[in-house]
Amino acid sequence: MTHCKEFALSIADRASTLRVGKAVESAGLEGGSMARRRFQKGRIFLRGKKIPVWVRRWREDVIGKDGTVRRVERSDVLASKRELPTKRLAERVLEERMGRINSPGYRPVRIGTVEESSEHWVAEVLSQYKPLTVRAAQSHLKNHILPGLGKLRMDEVANEQQQMFITRLSQKCSRKTVLNVTSTLSTMFKRARKWGYVCDKVDVSELVMPEEEVTIEPVFSHPTKSATSSRWRRNRFKPCSAS
Repeated sequence: MTHCKEFALSIADRASTLRVGKAVESAGLEGGSMARRRFQKGRIFLRGKKIPVWVRRWREDVIGKDGTVRRVERSDVLASKRELPTKRLAERVLEERMGRINSPGYRPVRIGTVEESSEHWVAEVLSQYKPLTVRAAQSHLKNHILPGLGKLRMDEVANEQQQMFITRLSQKCSRKTVLNVTSTLSTMFKRARKWGYVCDKVDVSELVMPEEEVTIEPVFSHPTKSATSSRWRRNRFKPCSAS
């Protein structure tokens, strides 16, 4: 009889431990500090006929504007079929990309548009700079960054999208303006990564910038010197008269 009671108590203790463990896990998820729930392999598939590309799809915990954590399904392009001819090669790249999600130190991330992130950056960071810097950065945002990238999610502005933005910008702006706008974008993305947003680094060394303009100034000769030089050339080759 005693053994039966001990066995029953043991089962009750285990059940209690499981309930407590689930409660802690749930609280950790709400607080944004929980590691991954389960290992994810993700999945890939081909999309497109003219230019087929490998698309990755997976689930990820993201932090909303109100601070709550929710699990969403996400997708992005791994590479073109030309770059990765076989599914096996694509799966290897997929495994590398899923490393962050399956890492023991994984935490929920922030997903937002460039426009949303810029509002946060202007309010919390740009406001600390000198007025001249503030006006320049606000001009870059209003006239170039937000019209070109504002509606895109931060994680969508990868190296290719950055290069396309710079190419379009260089068609209507000087090289100096392109560099200044890119610097503002880089500063904003750097701060966003520290805040937990998913976004690529904006590295000028990894982007093709417009070439430096070379201006050749015309050289105008002085009329008096030109005339003197012409007379000198004529006299130099003038035949000597017979004595």
